[in-house]
Amino acid sequence: MPMLEVKHLVVEYPGPVRALDGLDLTLRRGEIVCLLGANGAGKTTLLKTLCGLVLPKEGEIRWETPNGQRPRLGVLLEGSRAFYWNLTGWENAAYFAALKGLPEDSLDEHLEELFQLVGLWEARNRLAGDYSSGMKKRLSLLIALLGKPDLLLLDEPTAGMDRVSVVEFEEYLHRIVQEEGIGILCATHLLSFAFTVASRMVYLEKGKLKDWEWSSLFGRHRRAVFLLAGEIPQKTAEQYKPYLQDFGQGRWQLEGATDDKTIFKALEELIVEQDLDLLQIYGVD
Repeated sequence: MPMLEVKHLVVEYPGPVRALDGLDLTLRRGEIVCLLGANGAGKTTLLKTLCGLVLPKEGEIRWETPNGQRPRLGVLLEGSRAFYWNLTGWENAAYFAALKGLPEDSLDEHLEELFQLVGLWEARNRLAGDYSSGMKKRLSLLIALLGKPDLLLLDEPTAGMDRVSVVEFEEYLHRIVQEEGIGILCATHLLSFAFTVASRMVYLEKGKLKDWEWSSLFGRHRRAVFLLAGEIPQKTAEQYKPYLQDFGQGRWQLEGATDDKTIFKALEELIVEQDLDLLQIYGVD
C-alpha cells in the first residue's frame, strides 16, 4: 500500500492559472521519486500542496497513517527562509529540534552528523545571517532532515552545494531510506542527482504527470546537446566517439539525434558510472 496517494489533484492560481491539472501520483515507503520538468511545470506547487501551504481546488490526498493524517514531514522549499538569521547555525538547529520534540540526550550527536553531512560543521557557531546563499540553503536542508522524518519533500535540495557535498548527500538519502524506510519526493533540475538517487523519475508538464521520457526535454527539436564536465576514460571516449566532442580541460559535448537511443545510453553511463557533471541541456534543429 502506498504511503502517499494523490488522485486527480487540481490547483488553480488567480488568472486563472491551472498549476496542477488532474495530477495522479503514488509514493511508497523506501522509495525516492524525483520530479523533473521545466520551470512553471507545477513541481513546487505539488510540494506546497502536500505540506498544506496550498489548498487544492479538486482531488484527494491519502496518507498511509493510523488516522489518515499527514506523517512526520521534512520540507525544503526553494527560496523559503527556514531559519532565524540572528541565531547561529547550531542554535537554529537546536531550536527547531526542540520544536519537533527530539530527545536531548542524543541531540548533540544527531546535530553533529547533520552538520557534517551538509558541510557546515566549521560554520556551526556563526550567525546564520552571515552565511553565503549556498550555506543558507544547506542549513535549510539540515532543518528539514531533523529527526529523520517519515516523508521528505525536497525542492532543489542540492542547489548551492559543491560536488563533494552532493555525493555525501546522495549517500545519506540512500542510507536513511534503507535504514528507516522513509519516502522521498524530490524536485530537481540536476539529472546526475536524479539518476543516482531515484527509484523512479517522473516528468511534470503543464500540471500533469508523465512517465520519464527523454523526448519530453526536447519537444520538436531533432537533435539533443548535452554539455558535460569530468574525466572520460579513453575506452569510453572511443566507444562514443561519433557523439562526443572534447573541448579540453574536462569539458565535453555529447550530441545526437533525439530518436537515437545510443546518445541517451551514453549520457546515463557518463553521468552514473563515470560520475560526470551535467552542465547544460538544449535542443537544436
